[in-house]
Amino acid sequence: MVSQQAIADEAYVLIDAVVLDAEAKQPTWIGLRGKWKMIHVPAGKSVVEIKPGKYRLAHIDFHKNKNGTSGSLYFPKGLASLKFHAAPNTITYFGVVDIDRSAESSGNKIGIGIRMGKRRNKKIFEWVCDTRPELFSRFPVRLFDINGAVQEVRIRCET
Repeated sequence: MVSQQAIADEAYVLIDAVVLDAEAKQPTWIGLRGKWKMIHVPAGKSVVEIKPGKYRLAHIDFHKNKNGTSGSLYFPKGLASLKFHAAPNTITYFGVVDIDRSAESSGNKIGIGIRMGKRRNKKIFEWVCDTRPELFSRFPVRLFDINGAVQEVRIRCET
């Protein structure tokens, strides 16, 4: 039997990262800074169980180890759009981090975009329906907009 405390401590995050050039090396880990420590979630997995709490996107790794060696992509601490709160008994939809490295060779900065919102990234929801449909039946999804406003929605997987 599962205790009430164990149930109250469940939280999930929907997050992914991709380099827009499909030929380029793709991310392996997404570093999230929590209140007490850094956690790494695998890129390409999309839905991951985490402890409830406040997080910010800290970095993206492109190698197998999680130690943030050279080649990792780090994000500034102050950007509000990189922060989220994983509430208990919910699925937090952060989105997909699109990485555009096309300008990097000319000395320009790497372009970063975050796809948020149900309509803008339907495939991630379809993937969860195909692999973990029970999550959507158990928990609401928390969607954030670029200003940090939160909307809770229910996703129903079609069978």
